[in-house]
Amino acid sequence: MQLSSGDLDALRYVAEKLGVPPAWLEGVINFETAGTWNPAIKNPNSSARGLIQFLDGTARILGYKDSLDLVQRHPTVASQLRGPVLKYFQQWKDKPRDAQDFYLRVFLPDLRKAPPDTVIYAANPDKQARFRQANPGIVTVGDYVRKLEARFAAAGGRVATAAKIGGGTVLALAVLGLFLGRFFKQ
Repeated sequence: MQLSSGDLDALRYVAEKLGVPPAWLEGVINFETAGTWNPAIKNPNSSARGLIQFLDGTARILGYKDSLDLVQRHPTVASQLRGPVLKYFQQWKDKPRDAQDFYLRVFLPDLRKAPPDTVIYAANPDKQARFRQANPGIVTVGDYVRKLEARFAAAGGRVATAAKIGGGTVLALAVLGLFLGRFFKQ
């Protein structure tokens, strides 16, 4: 997904306001939208929609009728980032201590400070079975973090930065750096 300069500005702005590296925000959005960055994407198994998959209940807490109302009122990446995404993360008064803490604020907020080996829904076998069916390969908190980061890395990591700079520019700068390094060593 190629992001516009307005989208990238919004992403950097929100990350700065939250006091987190932009890569954390990029990673969670990349994961929750299945790499599409589609601000209207809908989860086929729930009411979840948007960049961080707002459920109807969450959308209501944020002042919307439901998740559909949220994405209709914020139909672009930049609008959703500067509006409901920022507001959602600002509900916590503490700064995330690490990437896991940040990611879990979206996926399972109650487990955001849990050890990585915490089995999700261990105390509720029925809920655990439904969860595992809907989230293959995720058994523990650490599994979610690893899966999110692996998908982000597979997308090239730093999605927004790569979209802004462009792979050719990065390559050209690297080649120029090698050339200048050799030139000045002589």
